[in-house]
Amino acid sequence: PNIEAAQRVQDFVRRCTSQSLERIRHRLGRIDVSIRDVNGPKGGVDIMCRLHVRLRDGREVVVKQRGADPFVAFRGALNAAKRRVTERSRRTTAWA
Repeated sequence: PNIEAAQRVQDFVRRCTSQSLERIRHRLGRIDVSIRDVNGPKGGVDIMCRLHVRLRDGREVVVKQRGADPFVAFRGALNAAKRRVTERSRRTTAWA
């Protein structure tokens, strides 16, 4: 693996996560990110990003997203996870 490219992806993930989830940070416990190539060198939309978000209230959100590159796959997964956390928070608040 290209260490320099892996570092760029890791920096992107950290920066985007921090910026995108700032407003809901108080609800978050831990976020695990996994990015892998599911097809090997064949090409195509074969990068899979999996986000596992553990909320402070004990609930979890798991999102998977494919993309043509790690940046696209991660961005899609991050947006989906943010929507799910926000939706769950609204539902919890509505029932409280």
